Amino acid sequence: MIMSLSIHHIVLAALMHDVGKVMQRAGCSDVPKYKEKCRKDSNNYLTYKHAMWTADFLDSHPLTLPEGNWESIVELASSHHCKDSWEMHNYDHYLDMIMQADQISSSWDREEPEESSTDKQRYLKVPLYSVFSKVSTGENKTATNSTQWTYPLQKLTPDNAFPKESNDLIDQRAAYKALFDSFEKDYSTLCEYYNDLAKKNIATFETEHFPQFIDAVDSLLKTYFWCVPANTMESTPIGSLYHHLHNSAAISAALYAQDECKEHSEPPFIIIAADLNGIQNYLYDLNPENSSKASKLLRSRSFQIQMIMEMLADKVINELDLSHLSIISSQGGRWFILANNSKENEQKLEEVKRTVNAEMFTRFLGLVSINLSWETKLGLADLGKEHFINTMNRVYEFLEKEKMNRFSAYLQKDNQWQTENFVINHDNLYSDQICDFCKRRNCDDKSNEKYREIESPEEENPRVCHHCLQEINLGRNLAENKNKLFKIWQGEEDKNTYIHFAGMNFSQVKADEPEALKGKEHYFCLSEENKNLQIPKRYLATQVPIKNGKVSTFDEIAKHNEGLQDNAVMKGDVDNLGYIISRGWQKDDSGNPICSITEYSTLSFMLDYFFSAYLPALIKKQYQDSIYTIYSGGDDFCLIGAYEKVIAFASELNEKFNEFCAKNPDIHFSAAITLAHSKEPIKFSINSTELRLKDAKQEPHKNSLHLYETIVQWDKLTDLLDFADKLNNWLDQEELTLQFLYRLLTYHQMYLETLNKENVNYRNFLYESLLNYDIKRNIEKMKDNKLTNPEIVNKLRSLTGLEEGNTMKYLRIPLCHTIYKNRNKTRTIKTKENKNV
Repeated sequence: MIMSLSIHHIVLAALMHDVGKVMQRAGCSDVPKYKEKCRKDSNNYLTYKHAMWTADFLDSHPLTLPEGNWESIVELASSHHCKDSWEMHNYDHYLDMIMQADQISSSWDREEPEESSTDKQRYLKVPLYSVFSKVSTGENKTATNSTQWTYPLQKLTPDNAFPKESNDLIDQRAAYKALFDSFEKDYSTLCEYYNDLAKKNIATFETEHFPQFIDAVDSLLKTYFWCVPANTMESTPIGSLYHHLHNSAAISAALYAQDECKEHSEPPFIIIAADLNGIQNYLYDLNPENSSKASKLLRSRSFQIQMIMEMLADKVINELDLSHLSIISSQGGRWFILANNSKENEQKLEEVKRTVNAEMFTRFLGLVSINLSWETKLGLADLGKEHFINTMNRVYEFLEKEKMNRFSAYLQKDNQWQTENFVINHDNLYSDQICDFCKRRNCDDKSNEKYREIESPEEENPRVCHHCLQEINLGRNLAENKNKLFKIWQGEEDKNTYIHFAGMNFSQVKADEPEALKGKEHYFCLSEENKNLQIPKRYLATQVPIKNGKVSTFDEIAKHNEGLQDNAVMKGDVDNLGYIISRGWQKDDSGNPICSITEYSTLSFMLDYFFSAYLPALIKKQYQDSIYTIYSGGDDFCLIGAYEKVIAFASELNEKFNEFCAKNPDIHFSAAITLAHSKEPIKFSINSTELRLKDAKQEPHKNSLHLYETIVQWDKLTDLLDFADKLNNWLDQEELTLQFLYRLLTYHQMYLETLNKENVNYRNFLYESLLNYDIKRNIEKMKDNKLTNPEIVNKLRSLTGLEEGNTMKYLRIPLCHTIYKNRNKTRTIKTKENKNV
């Protein structure tokens, strides 16, 4: 009898197949029950012993499944190196899937087990090296030499995700044991929870709750094994054990789906890719006359778009009968799913595309589109280390082509335009009925009344459309939801639905729901403090300032400044990321980049983790009331907050990013900060910041900040802000005045004019003489022919001369920072200076 297992059985076996490596490195004792099943070398020594501990772990923590299916999972997960030692029959085709997936995910020949190294204890010492220390743009010759940056064996948290500089290989058995003990405790709790669910209805458990268990296990593996090297036989491994396990599961799922398919196409696999186009047009498309209420919508709009991408991924997985672990990457509004290639799947994807195109076109009025592509067809070899980068380059090329055909599945049919679909809204718009928020739809009485009830009882005649009211409700619920537990499910919309899209629903999890999860629903938590192990953890930046249970207005945020009551918009993204991902890896003899799917996934995940987990954690820790996250994830971010706090945050964020990336000089980001009045239309502020960011990226080496109409390299910012602090202290001590700072700003501008090679006004070369004269008349203090304030005098004089290129060029930054900080302060003008102005 041929054993019949589902895709989820195979996925879990692949996901857990190397968990024994952690036990082996933790120094666990041999397991007599499984010891003799280990593979033996030519000298009759046991090898690949980690399979023994994998079997013991799964056997010790069983899940209640019918028909001996758990025993099948134990054997499949444990026999990938030694199938002849096991007694089960008729499962070779399943085991072959896991073995192939294991080899492709690692891209390592595995002819030698970890124990066979010349140094028999080496596998106990080798850490996971930072993937960032191994990539380079070639600009800095030392960029790839930082192999000493490694990750301690710690549970994943924003603070623990930073590599440490370490030159020595030390025995890590104690650290492995502590890590594994914590993992085993949580895994045991997880099994107890799902076994209780199984007892209630074993008949439906495998279809309704078993996939939820796998998602929770995947989340747990990520939390604990993100820092564990997948293969210690490599000299400096950069691929994590977690990503190796996850990718093994994804490849196994595709192999299973291909095996189950009635017709086999060549090549056998496809990568389904999706990303967003036009998101900024939608995020900031708010009524300029109603900018004071923008904070109610911005975060919810960004969150809604991200959740729609999650819902689409779930829809594709459901339609193609795949696993959530089929998603090989999901960061920054873009995801990739590995699936089997078949005509049936193509037809299903075409239907999904038509549905998505139609709904995006009508829902977002043509502003936002989702690019959905599955043109990348591949074989297993294309997932190998030598070809994977080329494979992903093909994926990105097809996505770019898809952008050129936005909404084509909705606006065209059989190469004919569907002109009846061109008109998005057939309603007549009236000036006295149009929505105050979007200015694109008519309001309705029900929405107006509901808005007054939940948001603004004092407002007499609000005008809110149904669509904007939903977004306002979503933003309010996000602010009030402390646990941040959510779910996605397929079916009809109900009263608890926050977002309904393409037959999928998104809503908050009810208070008592974690005790008994509903079947076939995809749960996740967006909080680092998730105590519900049965619900997977996701990373998404949702941090916004809250006041009295509501999202703070931009007026309230601006009040966190000391002087000028203005906000600032900050936008940034990683420089040269496309080149780093496609060409930044080590090269083969032909100059082609070599990168495994696991190394690629590790880099993508870690980069996204910084912006989606560490950045909001930093805001929550120090800037919780003063910085509003519009979006952050993938490789970019956009924030708005009290301008003083935003500038301080920018400096700290850059320092932390440098540490996070193993101080690799080739990995950096550029950013722009633009001051904006709290009532200024947000779309104008965002657009001007975007233009300044583009200017910053035009610098020869990028790695710059555009601040106060000045582009400066990040490494100069700290000194400039320190100088601003000195200027502010001297103002407080009445050593100088604001009038002097304004004149200093004039001298700075004169200096910049001297750098202009054309149309030189020679009067500008007097800036040094005028500055020294000003210092002499208005700053110097003499007593008994002795200078009594040498610090300030010497510092101001050093602005010109030999050092002027370092400070004088960027003097606008400390001057503006100080002037704005003192804009609303009343100061006494010195009599002496008043006479000499």
